[in-house]
Amino acid sequence: MKNVKTGHKQPIVCLDAGHYGKYNRSPVVPDYYESDMNWKLQNLLKAELEKYGIQVKTTRADKAKDLALEARGKASKDADLFISLHSNAASAESTKYVVAMYQVDDNCGEMDEQSKAFAAKIAKTVGEVMCLPYQTWNTKSSSDRDGNGYKDDYYGVLRGAHTVHTPGVIIEHGFHTNTATAKWLLVEANLKKLAEAEAKTIAEWFD
Repeated sequence: MKNVKTGHKQPIVCLDAGHYGKYNRSPVVPDYYESDMNWKLQNLLKAELEKYGIQVKTTRADKAKDLALEARGKASKDADLFISLHSNAASAESTKYVVAMYQVDDNCGEMDEQSKAFAAKIAKTVGEVMCLPYQTWNTKSSSDRDGNGYKDDYYGVLRGAHTVHTPGVIIEHGFHTNTATAKWLLVEANLKKLAEAEAKTIAEWFD
């Protein structure tokens, strides 16, 4: 095995279903809620990872329960990888690509290098399954995404994981403000394809 913390006999992955309840409804496909997709994909991915003998913990036991951002990231303590599942939104309906976000701070060494390397791998995998372009973005622990003077943006899950020294990524599975993408993500068979491909990439990451 590789990319596991000292003493681990099997890899441990912490999955985070981004958002709770009924949240982030698509403005172009009203049946689509980001929170619903995240929850379904988390459960499918958990099952696929367990087939590889990977231990999985989740930040939510209940889809309806709200949880603080950094607390979700900190739930990955003792895990080898933290993954927060999302879909994105944009003002332009035409926007359509996959993003994997990771945190990289100065002088944090191997943990940040792992986050960066895994982000590149998982973005490629998701992009290929969804037939979309893909990118990686980086952020710092000091990031204030909306400029309100507080570190209260959704990068907080990465800050939390970083605090407990767990490499982590946020995966944006396309933009639910794009009609074709939102419709694609509503199909459970497509989510199953994502789960299988993501699990395979994660298993390869741990060798």
